Amino acid sequence: MTVKISKPAINVREELADLKKPTGIAGEAMLRAETPQEQFNLIGAGRRNLIVNGDFSVSQRGDFTSATTISTNGTYFLDRMLSYAGNVTGNVQDMNGSIKHTATNSTVGYLGLEQRIEDYSRLAGETITVSAEVKSNTPFAQIMINDSAYKDGVHHSGGGDWEKLSHTFTVKANPSRLYIQVWIANTATSLNANISSGEYIEVRNLQVERGRIATPFEYRSYGEELALCQRYYWEAVAPSQGTLGRMSYIASSTSGLELLPMYPVPMRATPVVSLTNPTGGWYAYRFSGAGGGHAMQSNLGGTSLTSFSGGHMWWYIASGSPFTIGFAGRVVAISSSGAFKFDAEL
Repeated sequence: MTVKISKPAINVREELADLKKPTGIAGEAMLRAETPQEQFNLIGAGRRNLIVNGDFSVSQRGDFTSATTISTNGTYFLDRMLSYAGNVTGNVQDMNGSIKHTATNSTVGYLGLEQRIEDYSRLAGETITVSAEVKSNTPFAQIMINDSAYKDGVHHSGGGDWEKLSHTFTVKANPSRLYIQVWIANTATSLNANISSGEYIEVRNLQVERGRIATPFEYRSYGEELALCQRYYWEAVAPSQGTLGRMSYIASSTSGLELLPMYPVPMRATPVVSLTNPTGGWYAYRFSGAGGGHAMQSNLGGTSLTSFSGGHMWWYIASGSPFTIGFAGRVVAISSSGAFKFDAEL
């Protein structure tokens, strides 16, 4: 005998929607992702952060742990971070993991930091998310970008606590720049805000990534972060007298030295080179024969290089004829307060 069993039709989609298994916020985000690339970004695969020195760990230009006056609007203090004090007086301070900008007068202006993205054209038309932890005592503190025009982001409450701010932007299809800004400012159309003396903005863990999601901050080792920074700026610090430094030379004439720096990494572009003259002067020391030792060839003097030859070699032109052609050696200093500075910042 044949027995027939029948069941009512079911809607598979509705049944799946009724499943009670919890997915959590992360699971929901993965399910809602529209492309494999979005899922790739969500799980943090690969390198994400487009910001260099976003944890503010590298400061080759000096120690700014004490408040330092921003004397020129748009000045580099910590590596890759431009400090701005527009129409306002302010100072900058390295807070050991964060950077703080404080207004020192009451006026109408803007104040904060900016990083300029080098390969911005690769982000043309893309969606990016900017995130940072921000502390401030003014609700004018906010995240912004400039991709040929300023664009407002999200504001801090002004309550004086750390707040995680993130905002998603769509980069223009034909941007002429991409500047990431965390400023005390009014609006994209009128930057100047009413700023009172003592108002501040402090930032840590600055990150820019492709996509719509602000993922946890991507930490890199100090060595890697330093190498990334040195693509834009580095210093050949003066060694003590008679020791080897990072600047060698050969005398190509009686009045000219070819200076040959030992670059730690290839730089973004041909750098601008400047010489900080320490107390006691810079000297060209040559190796004196097969037995070793050093002998002074000339006090270089001066505070800058006289002429530039292009590429990765510089000329130093001295007055008179102090050099012996063919002699080679190292450039050293009597004190350790000087440096050759190589700047290829954007």
